[in-house]
This record gives sequence, structure tokens and C-alpha cells, in this order.
Amino acid sequence: MESVVEFWDHGASARDAVIMALDATGNIICLAGVIMTLAFGSLLVGVSPTLNQIGYLLIVGVLIDCFITTKVIIPCAMTLLPGDSNFWPRKRLPVASVGRVPITARASVQAVASRNQAHQQIPEELSDTWEAAD
Repeated sequence: MESVVEFWDHGASARDAVIMALDATGNIICLAGVIMTLAFGSLLVGVSPTLNQIGYLLIVGVLIDCFITTKVIIPCAMTLLPGDSNFWPRKRLPVASVGRVPITARASVQAVASRNQAHQQIPEELSDTWEAAD
């Protein structure tokens, strides 16, 4: 989760860095998992029981890693750890050495939340259409 460290280096709290990193990389991780599942699925169509077992285990492992471990367990664990203990041997870089203008973590989290909320709103001209469809 290098993205978490990147957001943390730019001044975000540990919790906000986890949220922003998951928002930035979550879809890419899911897509990579689906592609790997399809590739390993080809091992299931063979006649060799050994290859079938290997393919099955690879598919289950990738799906657990992509959808449970990466999206649920690791972010929860990183959020629950106190302070900056997620980044223990590492210390926060000074803002001047980062090389970019620092972001404010609250503003970034609020921008993500407002973007997600805007996607969930139905325009007024379509709201009658949605109600009529029900």
C-alpha cells in the first residue's frame, strides 16, 4: 500500500491516507484480480486433476486477496492502529523534500466524499422516469 505512505507523506493523517489510497487504487486492484481469475480459469478446463487443483487454489487465493484482504482487512487494521504506528520505522518526510505542494487531508477526503455523493444523486428531470419505472 505504497499509496497510503504517499498520502501520509503529503500531510494526511493515517486514517485519511488509508481512505484516499483505497479510493485511488481500489478499482485497479479489483480489475487486476478479475483478469488474473480469468487467466487462472483456463487451468480449470484441462483434463489433468493436478492442474485443476492448482487453478482452483490460485483463483480462490486471488479473489480472497483482492476483495477481502486488500479492501477490508488491511484498511481496517491500518485504521485501528494508533497514531503513525503503521509507518513505524519510517518517519514523515519534511514537506520541502517531498517536491510537491502538500495537500490538506481534510479537503481531499471531503472532495472524495462529495464526488461520491454527486454520483449517487439522480437529476430532477430523470427522477420522474425512475419513479415511473418502479
